[in-house]
Amino acid sequence: MAPRAVIVGATSAVGEALASSYAASGWRLTLVARDAGALGSVASDTRLRHGVPVEELLFDAAVPTTAEAAGRRCLEGGVPDVIVYVAGANADGDAACHPSEIERLAAVNFLSAATFLAPLLPALESSRSAALALIGSVAGDRGRKRNFVYGSVKAALATYAQGLRARLHPGVTVITVKLGYVDSRMSWGLAPPALTVRPAWAAHRIRRAIERRRNVVYIPGFWRLVMTVVRAIPEGIFKRLPIP
Repeated sequence: MAPRAVIVGATSAVGEALASSYAASGWRLTLVARDAGALGSVASDTRLRHGVPVEELLFDAAVPTTAEAAGRRCLEGGVPDVIVYVAGANADGDAACHPSEIERLAAVNFLSAATFLAPLLPALESSRSAALALIGSVAGDRGRKRNFVYGSVKAALATYAQGLRARLHPGVTVITVKLGYVDSRMSWGLAPPALTVRPAWAAHRIRRAIERRRNVVYIPGFWRLVMTVVRAIPEGIFKRLPIP
């Protein structure tokens, strides 16, 4: 039987590109997203283009209480060979001043991921070859003036992934993907074109990191050097810098 990939956040630009990539290789897919119409469109297009079985599963990452049931549903077809958690949301305005926005960012970027994966962990612990990729952000490497709420929940996701990596070793590979700017709705207008990559390119790099069983990967790779420098700046200097 063909291997199966679960993609959470399948209607995002990167999620859709990942679905196309795996389907082109003959993988069975479980596509998970919150918008039934958009999910149906992506699933139908994937079936028509690649002729592979595609299961649709509705799940709103902004409502973590629904995450456990969605995770259990993903086990009905057996332990997935690959799980990619792409779902995420950027801040809408100055999140630090709006409790509801803080709650939304925490739910979408961290709480739902951990809750979704909770029922999968016992099955994953018995796996000898599965892979799990959690899509984080370079913003989680250091708190900056304008987006530190978003960065803090992405940092929480990275710490969670690190713990999973230790818990599930050696059977399951857990990859932390620290993603830079992607040409998508989420990153629109946030960065110059030179720092922005296409979703298909990002999806290719994510899949390659999964296949190579990496631990932590920066996409694009130059962000590793950039963030190494940024993290090394002393706090007394960093807080005075005009970095938004």
